[in-house]
Amino acid sequence: FVDDDGDGIVYDDEVLLGTDDCNADFDGDGLDDDVELGLGTDPTNPDSDGDNLSDGLEVMAIGTNPLSADSDSDNVPDDVEVGADPLNPRSTDTDGIISLEPVRTSS
Repeated sequence: FVDDDGDGIVYDDEVLLGTDDCNADFDGDGLDDDVELGLGTDPTNPDSDGDNLSDGLEVMAIGTNPLSADSDSDNVPDDVEVGADPLNPRSTDTDGIISLEPVRTSS
């Protein structure tokens, strides 16, 4: 079994995944492909949840969930809350004032 990039994924599996056996981080998001597989994120997409924050940024810097565009389930996407606290549903904006209620959306 050959693993030229040292990411723990052998060549045949890299072909099946659509990644490159000579590049441990195929999508360039800062997470090696084997780490992405362990997290359940997509090693061919730098932003698995589509929130405009790379998987690597979410995992290594912000602490949000790279599989959820709204990690605190307050109906405000994580990328909007960066600068506030994307893990706290009471901090729903970037004005520096903690909101008393989560943002409500009409149904």
